Amino acid sequence: MIAMSVNTYIDRKLVKYASILVVALMLFAMLQLSLTPLAPQEEKKVFRLAGGYNPEVNTWNRFVNCYPWVDILSPRLAHMFFINGTYYPELAESWEVYENGKLIIVHLRQGVKAHDGSDFTAEDVVTTYLVNKLIWNAWPVYNAGNNINESGAFDLPIALDDYTVAFKFVKPHLSALYYVLWCNIIISDTQYGEFAERILEKMHEGYNLYDNKDQFQDILDDLNEFRPDTFVGFGPYKVKSVQQDKIIFERFDDYFLGTPYFDELHIIRPPEGVSSFELFKNQEVDWLWSIGLTEDQINEAEGWDWAEMHHAVRTISPTLYFNWHKYPLNIKEVRQAIAWAIDRDAVARLRFPGSRHVIEYMCGFNDAELPALLNETFIQEWLEDRKYYPRDTQKAEDLLAGLGWEKNAEGWWVTDNGTVLEFELSYPTSGGCMLTPESAEMIANNLQEIGIKVTLRQVEGSLYYSREEGDFYYGKYDIGNGCAGGASFSFSEWARKYRYDFPGSHMPENWETPWGTYSLLDLYEKFTDPWASEEERSNAAAILAYIAAEYVTVIPICSPGVIMLVPNKYDWPDEGYFASMSSWAAAHLSFVFKNWFVERKPPPPPPATMTTVTEVSTVTEVSTVTTTTTKTVEVTGMWMYIAIIAIILLIIVAVYAAMAVKKKPEKTEGTKE
Repeated sequence: MIAMSVNTYIDRKLVKYASILVVALMLFAMLQLSLTPLAPQEEKKVFRLAGGYNPEVNTWNRFVNCYPWVDILSPRLAHMFFINGTYYPELAESWEVYENGKLIIVHLRQGVKAHDGSDFTAEDVVTTYLVNKLIWNAWPVYNAGNNINESGAFDLPIALDDYTVAFKFVKPHLSALYYVLWCNIIISDTQYGEFAERILEKMHEGYNLYDNKDQFQDILDDLNEFRPDTFVGFGPYKVKSVQQDKIIFERFDDYFLGTPYFDELHIIRPPEGVSSFELFKNQEVDWLWSIGLTEDQINEAEGWDWAEMHHAVRTISPTLYFNWHKYPLNIKEVRQAIAWAIDRDAVARLRFPGSRHVIEYMCGFNDAELPALLNETFIQEWLEDRKYYPRDTQKAEDLLAGLGWEKNAEGWWVTDNGTVLEFELSYPTSGGCMLTPESAEMIANNLQEIGIKVTLRQVEGSLYYSREEGDFYYGKYDIGNGCAGGASFSFSEWARKYRYDFPGSHMPENWETPWGTYSLLDLYEKFTDPWASEEERSNAAAILAYIAAEYVTVIPICSPGVIMLVPNKYDWPDEGYFASMSSWAAAHLSFVFKNWFVERKPPPPPPATMTTVTEVSTVTEVSTVTTTTTKTVEVTGMWMYIAIIAIILLIIVAVYAAMAVKKKPEKTEGTKE
């Protein structure tokens, strides 16, 4: 009995001291763990962009109120640099042009994965252009206006095999490559293939989108109702989440060019009343593209040592068109007088108060492109004296007086048949080329100062530019607010589109020049003929510019200067890249995420003809945002062993204590405690 008590005593002592030892070891281990340096926190490399959106309205349907910055989620066949017209292959590896420009064969990259894991093939390209054809059948690449026989229209994209697509055009067109390679990001056949199949079925039944639009209406209705949960593309980032304050794109590790540098892109939803300039100034976003900065804001930004500023000239400009059916606007001297009377400098300051370009030469397009298109000798001999710049009200009035006209008692000019020079100036409520009410009023005041009476009429933008009897497309104006831009775009607008495809301005077809009589359409088609010689194209452009200057076919007024701000901690492309970003900012910025900030595998060859954008070597520094992550602790081998030994001892003591309790004898009669 005494021996049993002694054993029990020893057992209890052993448990007691062993427990103390285990606790001491564990406390000592915990103390050491707390003193052990923490491994660096995981940091996500994040680039932030501002983007307005509303989760209740926006969708991941590419064609219906799509969320912003979707261009980053999928490449094009090739990226086009506006500054010099060169192409950088993306999903296309190469392309060839045949049949005098009527056939383009595109060879596609292999081994490209979509965000959903599917393989990129020619079917994705065919689907992209068929669905766009359904949506945008009036664009030149799809229809060239309302005439399927017009140059630039293509019939169907055809998959020759899994990685080759053919585009067949009705006639050669200078912009064919632009429309095929650059105009559209590639959408996935896994998301939109059903719509493409239904379009093809209708076409195989003999219907086409030009003459039988009603046969495709049910497909269009279903497409407009389509609400996918995400966007499936082939780009370096994929959709992670949509939140009330931001959209998160996360890195796509299977991106075909390599590993994207940034882990995430955050599309920041600007708080109400907060401008994009304020967001950038407060370093809440890493990118700003603006045509609306004030001079004070520009001066302030130039003083920031953490940012760099880049410039581009946006060629799209507010332009005045004339209705040639409205007498006496069909008289050359009247249009010339109007050109002399408008103070383009003052209108430009009012329309674009920060950075702007005033168009001096009346060449029918934005004269920022003039030196690159026409030689200096021609400019000086044929355009310099036809600038109608700067403003000269005396020359304007002399032109009208030279017609034998006089002013009435109210001060308005009256023609020899008694018609008062009184016109309505119409302009839209929205659009990149719109006049603001203030700038439209200034033009009206300029004309009234010389005796031309003007009333203003503002029209809702979608109605004004509607292809179905819209005011501008159908010439329902005296003087109308339209667009001009680069030479190719501008000549297409006033020399083709609003002369042949739509009633528009009703201007004449044939024009007298010092070199003969020319048709606008013949000149335009020669200018856009990819197989014409450089001399033939240059001559066509020169004659069109002369016609615009001599006859004042349209009056381009001004265009905004583009200001871009970026943090200077990044290794950006050179100025040539930014000079291409005069428009389509999201499309052009997407280039750096798809091709620049990428750890390539293997490095691609430099663009064959691109000389203004250099290849990136390294990214010197990237923006980092510390996120809440699990902290990992580095434990040295010694303390790991101590922790393990302590746990083992604790288990042994527990087992031993349990066994000791089992050995305790039961009470029996006569046994003393």
